[in-house]
Amino acid sequence: MPWELVRRIPHPALRPYVAEYQGYRESGGQSIVRREPATSEIPLILNFGEPFTIDGSYAAGGGPQPFHSFVAGMGDSFAVVGSAGSAYCMQANFSPLGAYRILRLPMHEIAAKVADLELLWGRSAQRLLDRLYAAPGWEPRFELLDRFLLDRLARARPAAPEVEAAWERLRTSHGALPVDELARELGWSRRHLARRFQQQLGQPPKTVARILRFERARRRALDRPRAAWSEIALDCGYSDQAHLIREFRSLSGLTPPELDRRTDSDGGGVLEPL
Repeated sequence: MPWELVRRIPHPALRPYVAEYQGYRESGGQSIVRREPATSEIPLILNFGEPFTIDGSYAAGGGPQPFHSFVAGMGDSFAVVGSAGSAYCMQANFSPLGAYRILRLPMHEIAAKVADLELLWGRSAQRLLDRLYAAPGWEPRFELLDRFLLDRLARARPAAPEVEAAWERLRTSHGALPVDELARELGWSRRHLARRFQQQLGQPPKTVARILRFERARRRALDRPRAAWSEIALDCGYSDQAHLIREFRSLSGLTPPELDRRTDSDGGGVLEPL
């Protein structure tokens, strides 16, 4: 099936807040279904083609729901995303605090949800899509997106310094830092820390730590394909292999070997059987 995927690093001023841009196009008419496990990144989808269908805890209601351009908030489960085989879109992957600043809304409002971009940004969303679609290729589109996000960032409200520091401690420890210790470092109660995390990241620190630990285990499995899962569990801070398996089931709906087997070679997606 003909397809193209182009990846770019954003403008240097955006890199603390936006991990990557992607441009994606496919044709051929064959449906594709992907599983999206829990992640610490907040994806923004700018869609020029047919809508995606999203099924799972992210999409309220029974069965798959159609979405065009959207943002998916941080959640503690997985979603199943379908394409009719003619996808044409761009994606920006925000850090949690990058999403808080650039989207300009309390992140608990979209936690574990898919939010329609036009409802979030109004007419400016369609104007951005029109300009991106009209651009003569991926590179001009990435430059346009750089300028748009830089403008929003320049006028953004900063995150609380304590939340920034707490996020950085969790991120660099890959979720291994106990939440009680984190609260003590800040001089906050555990309840106050959870409330501020939910407001600015979308989930409490315990959930964020679980997702970071899960992401680290997935990377270890990709980097060391012959490593035993018991070894990965020990390296990544799980109490034992059974703990790792429970967390993989909770955050992806699959066992570690199933998730590893279905993940693309570049780690970029999890294919679902049709």
